[in-house]
Amino acid sequence: MLFRSIAEATLTGVAHNTLTGDIFAGGRTLLLNKTNSTAIAGGLIVSPSNTGVPTVRLLRDNQFADTATMRFEGGFVLDSGILDLNGFSDTIGSISGYKGIVQCRGGLLTIGANHKNASFEGVISGNGGTNLVKAGLGVFVFSGKLDFNGTTLVNGGSFLLNGIVNPNNHFRVNSSSRLGGKASKVGVVTCNGGTLTPGLIITEPSYGTLEAAAWAVAAGSTYRVEISGQIPGEQHDQFIVNGALNLNGQTLLAQQFSSGCVGAQYTILKAAAGASITGQFRDLPEGAVFDVAASSSMRITYKGGVSGKDVVLTQVTAPTVSSATLELLPDAIKLHATGVPGWYYTLQYNDDLNTTNWVDYARFQADVVTGKITTASIPIYKSFPTLFFRIVP
Repeated sequence: MLFRSIAEATLTGVAHNTLTGDIFAGGRTLLLNKTNSTAIAGGLIVSPSNTGVPTVRLLRDNQFADTATMRFEGGFVLDSGILDLNGFSDTIGSISGYKGIVQCRGGLLTIGANHKNASFEGVISGNGGTNLVKAGLGVFVFSGKLDFNGTTLVNGGSFLLNGIVNPNNHFRVNSSSRLGGKASKVGVVTCNGGTLTPGLIITEPSYGTLEAAAWAVAAGSTYRVEISGQIPGEQHDQFIVNGALNLNGQTLLAQQFSSGCVGAQYTILKAAAGASITGQFRDLPEGAVFDVAASSSMRITYKGGVSGKDVVLTQVTAPTVSSATLELLPDAIKLHATGVPGWYYTLQYNDDLNTTNWVDYARFQADVVTGKITTASIPIYKSFPTLFFRIVP
């Protein structure tokens, strides 16, 4: 730490603060009052001490450099600290940490300007109007409480919700940006060329359910879903909409991360009671079949579910192996095959081809680059005079 403040202090004057190291605010109040210059150029670490919970309060606009960072530390019993915009506006590289409180109070906070990933678990509060803007190319994971009834703009990168959101909050997701997460029901979501993608997409796949009071879509927007199994929120993404939704020709980007099976159904959009979904995805009329991965295709319906209003994908084909041989060993076999890179395949056996009694024997993943499958020795049962094998996705 290059500068430490445990008592009340004010950063003022007209000269830029060129300190690129960390400023530690561990005491009462740190006032930022630079005139047309930068008060925080590097990092600001906020943590409670024996003098109490610190507050960092703006007395003018633009006290942080756009690349500056703010991190809340400690706070397992008390809150880590408070950033009080005090009605002013500022742009900051990132906010991160645990149990911090950000009070906009009519001010505008822009985060993410350093294009780096950050996670914040705390409270962001404010008044009406636009209180929060996500900028930059990084991923911002918010796991606390977004507690204001104004607007949140997602102008760049990804804003991922993993907490509680004021139901009156309005998210606007603009071009080249993404909104995702597993939050409780959010308010209105408007996609103006951006992407809505349930789940915490830090690593893929990451499945989740996201719910909104309403979802408005402009042409050029995208709905992205990840799929591996039939359980919504756990094995595939799902968005639940309350109210009216017009899909308005937006793009559906469906990505499958396991081979699935023919006939499996995935409810990717669910209309809550009293809600309705109209319109279609781009180039996907009712009943259209489209590819989601190599050798895997889906059929779409806009009339699915018990309500007849859900958007459901039904798997029509599943990836198969392009070649396979069994190497016979004493009391064992080895499988050599080529499939779709990264897909899982199941080796099944049957002792009577006049029946459909195929039994799962072993499961393998094809190499993620080459698609090759080469197994270790697999024991076989001597009690069967003849065994038949097959490979299914």
